Amino acid sequence: MERAPLSWTEDWERLERGGQGTGEVPAAPPAAVPFRVGGGAGLRIRTLGGLAIYRGEEDLAPSLMRRPSLAFLVVHLLAHAVVDPGANQYRPSIAEEQAPRLGSSEARARLRGKLRDISAFLDPDLAGLIRSDPEHVSFDLSGCSVDVMRLIALARDVRNGTSVLSRDLLDEAKAALDDAPGEFLPEWGALEKAASATGGAAEVVIEKARERAERARVDLLVAVADAYLAMRNPGAAVPYLEEANSRRPELEAVAALFIEALRASGQPGRADQVQAAYGFGDATQARESQAYR
Repeated sequence: MERAPLSWTEDWERLERGGQGTGEVPAAPPAAVPFRVGGGAGLRIRTLGGLAIYRGEEDLAPSLMRRPSLAFLVVHLLAHAVVDPGANQYRPSIAEEQAPRLGSSEARARLRGKLRDISAFLDPDLAGLIRSDPEHVSFDLSGCSVDVMRLIALARDVRNGTSVLSRDLLDEAKAALDDAPGEFLPEWGALEKAASATGGAAEVVIEKARERAERARVDLLVAVADAYLAMRNPGAAVPYLEEANSRRPELEAVAALFIEALRASGQPGRADQVQAAYGFGDATQARESQAYR
């Protein structure tokens, strides 16, 4: 039976519902802001593997990180923009996430002070990304190229596709994976400590952004592998499936596809090891039972 492209993602949806499911349909993830690289792009923001904010060849991130209190707010708003692109955040909510141990009025006053300091002390191009009015505040991604949004947008295109990747989309997916190998904002923990702001709700937003980035990455890893399997090149598919399996070992459909690619590429010993670890009787049958659940 022919497997629909990325039908393995039904396994992921099942896990998000909590096991075998309650019959509820999970909420659709927020639509990604389209990522386009072009000469007209403004700042280039790298979030995966470490923060960098490029204006041409100049990186504005080091000067931002020297002001940890302001950096804490900027990257917090950036994470919100990744989780919910284009949405304005309610200022009192952001104030509480930034300073959970303070009373609401003091937290709002601290947020007002940070917003003033962003305008006063940060590079104007960077400060201009933070938009605020009396009710709302947000990080404006429009006009920027952002690595994680590129990953998410490509994964959305893959999930919406009805066939294996075209050659152009395959090349673009591989380039996006090569350009973004790391975790979303790995410096967050150190920044929390430097800003004396550990334990707040802002960390939950970071984790949501990381989950969104990770899902997009695994989607693309499996899509690239699917393309190589369709080309009858299982050896090229193996490293992509191995990474997807190592990142999300709970996804049995991915593990079963990994086993299939190992066998097809002449690696039965490794295939047997993975199959034994998951307790699969028949790898192809296991993958299809998960994919078509």
